[in-house]
Amino acid sequence: MRILKKRAQFIRANKAQRISKTSFTLKMVKTNSVSNLPAFMISENETKAGIGYTITKKTGNSPQRNRIKRRFRAASNICAHLFKPNYDYVLIGRPKALTTPFSELVKDLKNAVRKINKTI
Repeated sequence: MRILKKRAQFIRANKAQRISKTSFTLKMVKTNSVSNLPAFMISENETKAGIGYTITKKTGNSPQRNRIKRRFRAASNICAHLFKPNYDYVLIGRPKALTTPFSELVKDLKNAVRKINKTI
């Protein structure tokens, strides 16, 4: 999976489809960076699914935000096989993500990814 790092990738996801859960919101948008290139110019990394994490200051102090981000990274690594290639996913954290048991967080993420993938 690719990691989203540029602000433009996150802004493009604002107009995306979204699924809300108690501990996060998941957004998905089609990647358009490789659509105009010929097949021989596209690297394998560009066709992988992209994932980004957003946790705002409203969520808590920096140790809490970092812990939420670590939990999201671990959960998305478990669910990596569900993410579709050529799509970018953005996880927006909520304060409930700190207190939700990890197994429930993974279950919610799996359900959200499956549900959002059906809308394609």
